[in-house]
Amino acid sequence: VEFAARKTVGGLADVRRAFLVCRVAAEKVLDRLEVNVVGGGDAEKKPATSVTVRDVVEAVKALKESPQLKCLARCTDAEALVVVSLASLLVSTGREEGGVGVAELRQKMAAVAAGLGRKEYLPVPPFPALVDLLNRMNDSRVIVLETPAPGNARHVAAGDRRGTWPLVMLNGTDPFEVEDALGTGKHHLLVERFLKKQKV
Repeated sequence: VEFAARKTVGGLADVRRAFLVCRVAAEKVLDRLEVNVVGGGDAEKKPATSVTVRDVVEAVKALKESPQLKCLARCTDAEALVVVSLASLLVSTGREEGGVGVAELRQKMAAVAAGLGRKEYLPVPPFPALVDLLNRMNDSRVIVLETPAPGNARHVAAGDRRGTWPLVMLNGTDPFEVEDALGTGKHHLLVERFLKKQKV
């Protein structure tokens, strides 16, 4: 874990990011084992069953070169506002799983845009335009929209009183990966103010 932490951000890593690297490295080891078992690998040459330094290095590289992160790095202003607002909500509420209601997301987007005061993020798209934007982002797999069954308690808890609006989720990315993808480009002020600040 310490090595993973040092590999992520030069010794100043957040433990959650280090655990993410460890998880990806462990998944690589499990994949290797599964391929060996299913593929009927060489019985004399058994694959390593523990995570090695090489696995950690490969995991860090895979996380940095992920197509998902490359896609996030090319977000438009409105898409960046959606993604950062969504990640910020997930961090501030401590939600590990599940999503955010569209109304709750729009409310957060309005607060983030007003708090930053930059013209590229203002005004926040009206509700119909936001739904169109979310559908496009879902089509490009930046986010996931989960349409609920009527009366789902998880959706009601996420701000959808009727249980008919979709929940918005990050597509396989974590708030720290959003920070990595957007934190060095033109949206760095948005990330610094609304993601990095929350983790301190």
